[in-house]
Amino acid sequence: MPSNAAHSSNGGARLLIRYRWLYISLCVALSIFMFEGVRRVSVTSSFSELLPINNSIVEVFQKYPNFSAPITIELLVKVKRGTIYNPQTLATIFHLTRDVDLLPGADHDEVISIATTKAQVVRAVPGGIFSAPVMGDTPPTTQEEADEISQRARSAGGVMGFLASRDGRAALIRASFHEQDLDYEKVFGHVHALCAKYRDANTEIYPAGFVMLVGWIYRYGRQAIEILLVAFALIALAHFDYMRSWAGSLTPLIAGALSVLCGVGAGGWIGINLDPLTIVVPVLLLARGLSHSVQMTRRYFERLYETNDRQVAAAQALGSMFSPAVLGIACDAVGLYLLYLVPIPVVRQLGVFCGTWSLLLIPTVVLLTPALLAIMPPPANVARFIAGSESTMTMLVITPLQQVFARVARGRMRWASMAVVVVVAAVTFAAAIRREVGNVEAGSSLLWPQNEFNVAMREINRELAGTTVLNVVWHGKKAHALATAEAYTAMQEFQRRIESAHGATATFSFSDFLSPTNMILGGGYPKWWPVDPVNPLVGRTALQSLNGRNVKDVAFLADYTLTNGAVTLWYKDLKSKTVTAAMDAARETLAPVANLHPEVYSVELAAGPVAAQYAIDKTVASAHLATLARLLAAVFVLSALTYYSLLAPLMLIVPLLLAQFTTDTIMFLRGVGLDINTLPVVAVGVGVGIDYGIYMLSRATEEYQAGDFDRAIERSIMTVGESTLFVAFTMVVAVLPWYFLCQLRFLAEMGLMLALVMALNAILAMTALPVEIAVLRPRFMEKMRRPGPERNVASSHENQATKVGVSQA
Repeated sequence: MPSNAAHSSNGGARLLIRYRWLYISLCVALSIFMFEGVRRVSVTSSFSELLPINNSIVEVFQKYPNFSAPITIELLVKVKRGTIYNPQTLATIFHLTRDVDLLPGADHDEVISIATTKAQVVRAVPGGIFSAPVMGDTPPTTQEEADEISQRARSAGGVMGFLASRDGRAALIRASFHEQDLDYEKVFGHVHALCAKYRDANTEIYPAGFVMLVGWIYRYGRQAIEILLVAFALIALAHFDYMRSWAGSLTPLIAGALSVLCGVGAGGWIGINLDPLTIVVPVLLLARGLSHSVQMTRRYFERLYETNDRQVAAAQALGSMFSPAVLGIACDAVGLYLLYLVPIPVVRQLGVFCGTWSLLLIPTVVLLTPALLAIMPPPANVARFIAGSESTMTMLVITPLQQVFARVARGRMRWASMAVVVVVAAVTFAAAIRREVGNVEAGSSLLWPQNEFNVAMREINRELAGTTVLNVVWHGKKAHALATAEAYTAMQEFQRRIESAHGATATFSFSDFLSPTNMILGGGYPKWWPVDPVNPLVGRTALQSLNGRNVKDVAFLADYTLTNGAVTLWYKDLKSKTVTAAMDAARETLAPVANLHPEVYSVELAAGPVAAQYAIDKTVASAHLATLARLLAAVFVLSALTYYSLLAPLMLIVPLLLAQFTTDTIMFLRGVGLDINTLPVVAVGVGVGIDYGIYMLSRATEEYQAGDFDRAIERSIMTVGESTLFVAFTMVVAVLPWYFLCQLRFLAEMGLMLALVMALNAILAMTALPVEIAVLRPRFMEKMRRPGPERNVASSHENQATKVGVSQA
């Protein structure tokens, strides 16, 4: 660092240590204030906050809520023997449908099954036709009545393949909910109670839908709190094993705990709403806090070994570590605040939350750590700690790695190491660009395959048209536009084209009601099935199709004036490939019909869950690249200003990009897609690598006072490298239990992935950056040498070299 900055930080450090008790008292007061903020934190899921803002697809989605209905439950009633068309099973469907309608927050106009008036069959009556429900106001009591319902269901439009399976073994009950009135956990509990109530020896009920998915997230999210406590206990044990002193062990833990308290509390005071899936973020930010504190404590031990004075050692440690710590935190905070530019509300809130937490690491970790060390009894084993003569479990892991890393950047090895870095970069980049954006498998990747929810999704897909829909909206330019020949012909042509091209598993629209009606009006002869595309006939048939129907019964297909309507397309899943193919097929198939009659209708694409997922996936894909670019720009500017060099930030960016490519590669190999849940986790995780790299480069620059690049690299690995590897080792041990204990698959996968990412970030900081220094011999390190030795930099490190068996130059 520049000498004037160093003198300024040293003066401030001495002032802080002089008034250490006052500062600690202020931190205690801050913790009390932030504790109240913790109680204000809201951990809830909101579907509306997942949708991108200022997005044309989402605007259509929100404009036509009747055609969207994303917040649903779906109950598949399936018999083990026979068919559902018997009095007992039909009574179960009838009563279960009405109980679902009574669930809190249910949209009573959007509850549908073969036991509601939305499932109707067209009948001829004297003077015309009339629509009657498939099942009446009471369930059947005899087999004859059940057989009649079976015949009606097979004749009714929009029932077979949608609400009842063609083999007669299953039926679906679907209900939509008003989000503002919805308590996910309460409905989740009620649904399971209903399933238990209506199951019997021959009847199984499979619950699915977005409401049930969120319910499972809430249930397992609470389990994650318990795993967090296990993780913190493992972290504490690792610190006691490594430090072997109260000062060294407790200081990082106290500082880390305070950083968590203040970070979460600040989110509560700001009014942040956190999604349950972001529970892994505190683990990452705790890792950052511990990393800064352990680095500071390690440097304090070195200074204490040289000075034998707690206050002087604490002040010197803070003076030398303050600049790299603040630089790392600044890069983290800027990158995280830049998440606010992602046009997705839940990501924006997380960016503000994490960015604020990162900034609070300065008072709660960087400044508090030396203040605590200055008041704690000095460790009796500091000499053994510095010399490494006391074996611990953690050092048995770390020391062999130090031995390897201390050699890879020396002599001819640096060229071989550089070649390895280039190869690794190429391989990981090739794998990273193959990583998918969005869901990568059917069902929910948030839950394990055998979870009840995913089992239900598979059963619904097996028995019916699919579990999710895309709604292509016909917007009428005049009243009763759907009752015109132009709109009818366009809808039918679109459905015919997309079904023949296998662009959807099934389709349905209001226009499908017209052919059965026309045939009955023609005396029941099949030749009258096609409707002549002339306006008087189409209009008459459309109105006749509504005889006996409540206008709300067709609200999911058309509004009550028949001005706006939707063609509903069914799909088996929300995988990225499925969603993209669905939207591409819809656009291609619409092209010949969308603009045939602009004076009558326009086509808007699209509404429904598939459209929402498509908008989210596209936004996440562009946001990921934009966020990475902004983070790199922030690192470049801040590092250039700190080191007074354009080469320094470029050197830091190389390990960062390697870490990003490696993270993406891990996601690719693990089959984890980049989605709205993983985007913030990846963004937060990348900052860990920046912290490691900044500490390594700063220590190497400081150690270059002796004028020897190889010696500077070696000493930085022996000191900062030890702390870096310890933090990485500790966090790997802490987050691995997530994979084995957490029943929420997303958190379990994130635990395993983060363990690998943290380990690889540490390895890259210990290999790629030293190799860069060894090969490039950067001039900025020479320019930043202070005239005359400030201290004997070799004194506390000769034992380090002896410890790892590396001969000093």
